[in-house]
Amino acid sequence: MATRPRVLLLDEPTSSLDAAEVEQLFVVLRRLRDQGVAMVFASHFLEQVLALSDRLTVLRAGAKVAEFPAHQVERSELIALMIGRDLQDLRRIGSLRQEHRTYPEGTPFYSTRGLGQQDVLAPTDLDLHRGEVVGIAGLRGSGRTELARLLAGGARPDSGRTEVDGREVSFSSPAAALRHHIAMASEDRLSEGVIAGLSIRENITLALQSMRGWARPLSRAEREELVAAYIDELGISPADPATLVDQLSGGNQQRCCWPAGWPPGRAWWCWTSRPRASTSLPGWRSSP
Repeated sequence: MATRPRVLLLDEPTSSLDAAEVEQLFVVLRRLRDQGVAMVFASHFLEQVLALSDRLTVLRAGAKVAEFPAHQVERSELIALMIGRDLQDLRRIGSLRQEHRTYPEGTPFYSTRGLGQQDVLAPTDLDLHRGEVVGIAGLRGSGRTELARLLAGGARPDSGRTEVDGREVSFSSPAAALRHHIAMASEDRLSEGVIAGLSIRENITLALQSMRGWARPLSRAEREELVAAYIDELGISPADPATLVDQLSGGNQQRCCWPAGWPPGRAWWCWTSRPRASTSLPGWRSSP
């Protein structure tokens, strides 16, 4: 703030902050607003948008769909505008939430006991059944990301044991985990997910080829067919496979990370914390 700006453009400024840090930031922003500084606050966190904003503009697919004073709109209406669904559809989805839950029985597909890393993560137990979604929640620094990395071979534990499909295993690397059909999509997609400077086609092809093995290269026809299928199924936009991955939105970059773990036969997914970071609501509504 040393330059004394009169206009601030804030793009997801709270994405890596915990609740206390968000409140501290808002105190500063409100003070600046009272001093006459104009701001644009872009965020996926609707409670924060409603708490801070005087006027709201809703964008969808690169176009403005609505604009109104913040006190004139309800949260549910805002969500409906963002994802392009009416309120009745949202209420119906909410009423079906309980029906979507499963209560698995039998032997877990993936099981850990006492999995931990000194000074990073206390010994932790986890069971995951086929077809089950297990949420891991916590503030930044709570160990959620570190746990995901241990589960997917991105870090080495110094305690505990792991079983996959009833057999004890040890993952020395993400590649070792992939051989057991366990994949990880990192929240830091640009450093640990996609390869910047390459196209959508090249990123998807590299992921698929690594699973097939370099001794059996995909033919040009196979590559084009598979890439087209992934772009269509995952809803990557723009759909031009020659587009550089650097030019994609955060959500579309995230989709380009998925093919390594998503082909038939991949049995389990390990997501790090914040898989929706910088990803649009419509994208996640339609994604597998």
